[in-house]
Amino acid sequence: AYSISHNLVSIPFMAALGLAIASGVRVGIELGAGRPAEARFAGWCGLLAVVVLMGTIAVLVGLNRGAVAAIYTSDPAVAARVIPLLAFSAMVFVPDGAQVVLGQAVRALGDAWVMVACYIAAFLVTMIPLGWAMVHVFGWDERGLVLAIVVACVLATLLLAARFHMLTRRLLAPA
Repeated sequence: AYSISHNLVSIPFMAALGLAIASGVRVGIELGAGRPAEARFAGWCGLLAVVVLMGTIAVLVGLNRGAVAAIYTSDPAVAARVIPLLAFSAMVFVPDGAQVVLGQAVRALGDAWVMVACYIAAFLVTMIPLGWAMVHVFGWDERGLVLAIVVACVLATLLLAARFHMLTRRLLAPA
């Protein structure tokens, strides 16, 4: 069930990654052209685009969990575990897309190391121990692992959004 969930999450992530790369390119072009306001606008527009796209996909998956599960398995026992798990998986789409877009936007502003630190804080320091605790301390099943991914993606999104805001505000400040 977890493997199916993880596979499903990875498919729309590829679309989010494409939007992230395009957003990073737009941010970099605008910054390189000496237009920091447009660089900021490009980053936030990329975020909005991925939220709309991934939100739409999340709703479609959430409303059609049975049909999605049937694509992956005909085993009723596996489907019984996958269908409720897909509701949790759908919660991953928006923050996962948002974090990758913001990561590329921050990177396009020339700030790779803080971006890496944000990812380490979210995924290594937060997600792994939380996932372990959800399963081994609180007794959750694979839904606990997916919830840990959601929390890490939300944290990464918040950290990267704050960094992008700080960097673009600094670029727009009068010299």
